Amino acid sequence: MAEKQVKKKEVLEFKNSTEILATNLKDLPNILFYVSEDSLEFDLVATHYKDLFKKIGEQYETITIVPEDEDVSKLFTELFNFSMFSNWKLILIRGGSDFFKPFLKVEKKDMYDNFKRNITGISEKIFVVIHMDSKELSSKIATLFDNKYGLLKNRNFWPDDRKKALEVLCRAEKIIFDADAIEEFIHRVPPNTGSYHRSITKLKTLLHKKHFTSKEVVDILFPTNEFNPFQLAEYIFQKNKLEFYKEFSKLNRDGENHTKGILSFLTSMLTRTDEVRKAKILIERYKNDDTEIFKHLGMSTYSDGRKRFIKQRLKKETSLFSDKALTFLYDFLINLNIREKSSQMKTIDVEGLYFQSNIERLFVILNEDN
Repeated sequence: MAEKQVKKKEVLEFKNSTEILATNLKDLPNILFYVSEDSLEFDLVATHYKDLFKKIGEQYETITIVPEDEDVSKLFTELFNFSMFSNWKLILIRGGSDFFKPFLKVEKKDMYDNFKRNITGISEKIFVVIHMDSKELSSKIATLFDNKYGLLKNRNFWPDDRKKALEVLCRAEKIIFDADAIEEFIHRVPPNTGSYHRSITKLKTLLHKKHFTSKEVVDILFPTNEFNPFQLAEYIFQKNKLEFYKEFSKLNRDGENHTKGILSFLTSMLTRTDEVRKAKILIERYKNDDTEIFKHLGMSTYSDGRKRFIKQRLKKETSLFSDKALTFLYDFLINLNIREKSSQMKTIDVEGLYFQSNIERLFVILNEDN
């Protein structure tokens, strides 16, 4: 039977790690649980506690305990016994779900009761940060710590909260994203504080700057040396010939993956062409009535941020792609489909004159129209 969730008595709950990172040691709880199936924010919080300990001006110890130690008595010793080295201690417990299993066994009731009885009297100079690698903190563990602790749960943000959460982190880190970069970040990065923070740290570390573009977000956070057919189509709709051929050069020219890659590219091209054609009509007909525009595009369920991003993109693309360019694209895709279906070739001939010349012609038309 699943254990009951915690009954909160004196629980200090933090919404995200940013709150903790902005808090001084005297205002932080002596016992803090980080409840998550990953360790993203635990490392951030542990580092923050360590940095604060360095500033106390007295000797201190940092002790890390992991389940592999298989010795719960070590925790008893560190918590309840006098230290010859220092009174200040920072105890970090990783893999808490496994580490505390012995406490929950029926035959270990005396140990459980002994720990619960003594935990209320630990020194104010001892801090314990515990990673409970689970979805919830069980009521038995909460009771073991007398329901007096801090709690941080790595929750996923709701769609409407993601932009606000990113803005909070950006202010804390003193960085700026371009509007397109914000939407790219929100759309691609897993929606929780740990993932957001780690991604921002990676951007700052690798680029040594504090203002980021959409391209930098994609290149740094989602690098790939593999052929990306959807990105190849994206470069056409950006009228970016140089990046198109750089991506095209990654295509493996042999075997089944070659054919799948090109088919995915052509499918993406058809989807995007249809999208731009519909958008041209809808934007003209409904002007600023976004509800009707996204309804007819089949995007009503998208978040507001994503809708704004897509509308901005479609406005650029409908301006870039004239009727002449769209007609050329449709003719090209239809004729290529007919040629390949009537061919005995096992792979699509993207090296052939027909494909290459038409791609070149498309970029010429796009430049002529603009």
